[in-house]
Amino acid sequence: MVDAVVNKAADDEHGWDHVIDLTPPHSRALPADLNTHLIQCFAQIKTTTGKKPRTRIKLSNAIKAAKSPNPTFVFLFHHQRDDDAPTLYGRHFWRDDIERILRRAREISVSGSDKELHHICLPLTFSDADRIGDLPSDWMFDVVQKHGGGIYSNEKLKLVQTVGYEEFSHNGTFSIPSSASIEEIVLHELGLREDLPFIDFQVFDQRFGLDVAIPDQSFKEGRISISCEPKPVTLKIISEDGPEFEIQANGRIPRLISPNDPNFKIRIDAGCIDILTSFGQSDQKIKFSLDLDELGNFSQKIGLMCILSWGRSQRLRFEVHLEQGKVFGGEMNKVSIAGDWFKQHADVGIHLANLLGPQRMKDIQISHSGFQRCVSDMYIAATLVASGALRFDGEFDGEIDQFGHLIGYACTVVEDWCVGAIYQVEHNARASEGGRQKFYFSRPKVVRRFAYKQQYEHFKEFVAAEFIDFRSRFDGPTAVLMGGNIAEWSTAFSGNGALSIDVE
Repeated sequence: MVDAVVNKAADDEHGWDHVIDLTPPHSRALPADLNTHLIQCFAQIKTTTGKKPRTRIKLSNAIKAAKSPNPTFVFLFHHQRDDDAPTLYGRHFWRDDIERILRRAREISVSGSDKELHHICLPLTFSDADRIGDLPSDWMFDVVQKHGGGIYSNEKLKLVQTVGYEEFSHNGTFSIPSSASIEEIVLHELGLREDLPFIDFQVFDQRFGLDVAIPDQSFKEGRISISCEPKPVTLKIISEDGPEFEIQANGRIPRLISPNDPNFKIRIDAGCIDILTSFGQSDQKIKFSLDLDELGNFSQKIGLMCILSWGRSQRLRFEVHLEQGKVFGGEMNKVSIAGDWFKQHADVGIHLANLLGPQRMKDIQISHSGFQRCVSDMYIAATLVASGALRFDGEFDGEIDQFGHLIGYACTVVEDWCVGAIYQVEHNARASEGGRQKFYFSRPKVVRRFAYKQQYEHFKEFVAAEFIDFRSRFDGPTAVLMGGNIAEWSTAFSGNGALSIDVE
């Protein structure tokens, strides 16, 4: 049982005619300094007669109740008829009531009404859920405990300070002077210009979507930066002979001018690839930036390598896609930058992207110089998959036994990810010429793929063990070059080392 002391207000200027002090039972498990000794509440007590339990409260008093850090209650003694015993109802002002009170106060304030707040009343309707069957003091204490207990005041003030501000807390207005051209405005919104001049900047408190009449702050002139949330898009690079690659990018459009304005432009920002285009124009501005040591998004860095590699001998197409479908497309002229390593990085990057998958790939950051290790580890495997065929020859001691497939494995590390795969290639034909045996293969495919975040040395051992297990379960004889590690084939193929092959 909670003790309660009811203090009747001697001078009822604020509409709360009782101050109720609740003294909760002390817990022997807590020291005296941590016990709650007193909870002070405000209460109005009303009486009504009629079919429905309802009353009203002055808006001026309701605002004080809503904004007070103390718990506030309205009690209603309801009589169906004058001679009936009353039913007691209780209302605790919390989120719904506080929001309704503050919203009504804001509406009156911005409407320009001359009506005083104490002349405006809010209706209060009670339901069966508001009936009080226990001692009112126990019910009040339970309500306070439910809404924060010892930190009730903090919780209520937090609610009062945030309700109505869920989307925006302020609304600003400003003008851009005529000294700034439309083109400058567009370039700024697209992220290609740092800031813009402004005049007459005013900031207004906005609650429940309603602005106050007098600004909180105002500035005569200055410079402003307007940020527009970019839209994630997919930039697809397409070659004439079939290969394509998808790049993560951001699409930006200006919001301060109409799409029908001749200055309206669209920007596709893919890091080292930047496309600026306009509706109805046949030419787009496409810029590339090549920094060997700069970190950037995996798909963007590899996408640039695809453009520089494929674009040396052919015109490329590009398409921009949202989740809903294709937005627009265009063509890229042939590129004049030469570099044999572009193709190596493109082939390996595409292959690793397929092994990783888009979800893992999206957060990986690489540099071209750092990616060289991946090229060393995976270039032969990537080239094998891309070309679709393989031929090698060599001098061996005796005739090589018959086999149906050549198998091998490769692995590398990309940022935090260890990536690897097991490959098999169909053996199509063989021939002998001048003591050299020639072997022809086609239809390479990845039969197992792995991507984990772990120590690379452990990962290499794991992939090698998986390869041995795969071979032991294979139906039919298989050939293995250089113990199965495809990265070691390059030395043998170049003629600088011995080529070992075993069949089982």
